[in-house]
Amino acid sequence: MSKTHLLRKLRVPLAIFASAVMPAIVYVILRILTDYQHTDLNILISTWILVFVIAMAHAVCLGLPSYLVLKRFNLTQWWISLIFGFLIGAIPWALTTWPSYSEYGSNYMIGWLKSVTSMGMCGMASGFTAWYTWWSIGDRKD
Repeated sequence: MSKTHLLRKLRVPLAIFASAVMPAIVYVILRILTDYQHTDLNILISTWILVFVIAMAHAVCLGLPSYLVLKRFNLTQWWISLIFGFLIGAIPWALTTWPSYSEYGSNYMIGWLKSVTSMGMCGMASGFTAWYTWWSIGDRKD
């Protein structure tokens, strides 16, 4: 089996892995840039692992099934990865952090919408990372 053939067989697992690595790296870099005085190596490593595990769960449980359905309908363009990446990042966060109006008020709702949008943007970046990894390893006819 040639190296190219092996890479093509591994393109989906590699894309899933890349999509989980990307948000972990970005989160740790943002942590360093915004809170560099209170950041030690153990916290950074723990944070990276936690974000990677959560992102991998999203990629496997939500991203892979989405890819399989989209591939069946030949919807594997880069912009589709942005749309579905946003949805995969935003919807779980939105559902698990849904605010109660009576308890927190409208200012909390604005913060909630910002956080949902942030998670969606992270999902977009992960989705595009997965697509680009998958596309660059393949024969680019898919």
